[in-house]
Amino acid sequence: MTRIAGLISLLAMGLLPPFAAPSQTTESGQKPAKLPKRFQPLEKSNLWTLVSVFGNDQWIDGESIGDVAVSKNGKWGLSASNQNAVRLWDLSTGDCVRILAKSPWHETGVAFLPDEKHIISAKRTGELEVIDCETGELKRTIKANTGIRNVATVPGGNRIVYCTWYEESYIFDLENDRSIKLDYKKSKNGYWKLIGFPEDGKMFALVTREKVDFFDTDSGKFIHSLEGSPSYVASFVFFKDGKRCLVGFGNGTVGVYDTKTWKMSHSFQTDLKDIQTIGLTKEEKRVFVGFGGYTLALFRLDDGKELWREKGPSITGCAMTPDGKSVFTGSTSHGVMLWDLETGKPRSHKRQEMGTARPIGFLADLIVTRGVDTTTRVNFWKPDGTPVRNFALDPGWDPAGIAKDGRVLAHHFYQGNGLLNLETNQITLLKNSERVDRERFSKDRKWIFGYSRGTLKKWNVETGDEVSLPNEFKALEKQETARSYHYHYHFDSKKAVRFNGPLNTRGSTVPIGKMEFVDLAKDKMIATNSNEGLVPIAFSDDGVLILADRYLSRGQELSLWDHQTGQNLRNFKSFEAPLIAAVFSPSRRYMIAFSKDTILKMFNTATGEVVDEMDFQNINDFPATICMSKDFKKMLIGTQRGLSLYFESK
Repeated sequence: MTRIAGLISLLAMGLLPPFAAPSQTTESGQKPAKLPKRFQPLEKSNLWTLVSVFGNDQWIDGESIGDVAVSKNGKWGLSASNQNAVRLWDLSTGDCVRILAKSPWHETGVAFLPDEKHIISAKRTGELEVIDCETGELKRTIKANTGIRNVATVPGGNRIVYCTWYEESYIFDLENDRSIKLDYKKSKNGYWKLIGFPEDGKMFALVTREKVDFFDTDSGKFIHSLEGSPSYVASFVFFKDGKRCLVGFGNGTVGVYDTKTWKMSHSFQTDLKDIQTIGLTKEEKRVFVGFGGYTLALFRLDDGKELWREKGPSITGCAMTPDGKSVFTGSTSHGVMLWDLETGKPRSHKRQEMGTARPIGFLADLIVTRGVDTTTRVNFWKPDGTPVRNFALDPGWDPAGIAKDGRVLAHHFYQGNGLLNLETNQITLLKNSERVDRERFSKDRKWIFGYSRGTLKKWNVETGDEVSLPNEFKALEKQETARSYHYHYHFDSKKAVRFNGPLNTRGSTVPIGKMEFVDLAKDKMIATNSNEGLVPIAFSDDGVLILADRYLSRGQELSLWDHQTGQNLRNFKSFEAPLIAAVFSPSRRYMIAFSKDTILKMFNTATGEVVDEMDFQNINDFPATICMSKDFKKMLIGTQRGLSLYFESK
């Protein structure tokens, strides 16, 4: 289960109150704050009042970044999310100007076209889209035979080069729609993942983990390969004149190669491994390196001397600004950032100390969020948006939910799970909890359940001790195949739903979307449903399961299932894009759901009628998580880019 679904299952509790007519004050007497203009569309809700916005979303994308680019005038930056969006950034302010493309599928590559009025976006579904930067209007779609891995524009012309996931690459002329399939020596393993050009654009390079291949831009003919490298190839960049190129290797080596002799002429060794990306400064005398271990650094090229080193996000890609003063980066979880090449510090502009604010939950009269800037923080806020305090966590820790005693469940993939004491800022590790994910509390919050490599585990919240599971749960361990099955549990009824989802292993005999309702106490199958594409989203407290067609095969139809019997209760149309999450009122009278099309809707569960909705499109963001207070009078919406929007019922 994703962290999003985990938060929802942890925090969606309480009764839905009757809704009164709109008033000038909220239920708590709180007067809504005067909010920036971009949030005004959310004030049209019939049932909820937007009271406060927590956090700062400058530079924040909200998803892992697959590719970045900078315009030649240095004004704009582009980022392609590995989830579903291409964003245009104002590099002078750090603000997201607009979403240029959004899709249920991965945006894998992005580049400015030569006129800098348009961009081209690559999709894993096999389309290249030309988009107007000023309006966000889709101007043209180019179909490829299969999913696209990356795209780049040829300097000084209207041609592009793109690579597919199946090791086919093409030069495509945007003016006459003519394409040239490359003549190449096929790679032994890995896809072509990077494309590089010198300034004259006469040749280009495609990069795999094992080598760098060079091609003639006009003919597409293969020229040469750099092979026999000291480690796997992590990143690549040409010098401006094309006579040399710079290669970063996974073992920390940075090498300079001559493109006439194809031999390494110079290299230096960093003391860190796991190079992710490299960049060459404007004067071509310094090298920027982003490492996988939350570190970035600048080195002198001639002798490898380290000029500065900073802790930061895990960098996935970089692009230098034309003035040579900054580097624009994408990361796995911290969005984008502009770094000062002289100091190594982020050009943070107006970023608040607390950074982003993703929902954790409600604690007494305070709202608790997690902030991610260059570190992860736990933030405390008053309902009016006033920050109370915050403290930093060690890298890798991710707060996930609030226990009954007020401690916060925190997750670290390698160190395990722990309970964070908000008074002492200390984390107590749960025993034997390494590499556990999809954690959730039991309904009474006395127990924590988690899933690890085919094994369901349980811990006592008070002591942190692992607890032996009842026999009914041990049946899962016999049936589970790592990465083939995924379970959603309803612990109070001792029922489970097993489904084969998107992460199924190749060769599995279970079709995607097969649903098996299991009685854990009796080790017995209740019912099986084989509708393709159905993915469990959330449980109501009484055991009704909501399902969504994530694969678009049935037009985004919400399905309600009885968890006790395995029967389909009803279906109704909901969204145009895959559902992200949903929560029920315990009476099941209402449910709130939202999808990747930026729309949040509140449904009458019995009739399917939409009683309220909000559109997040105009705030250049998507709803991502939701937390409800126990009385269902307070709602905290977490956005993809890291804001928390606090609502109270009218």
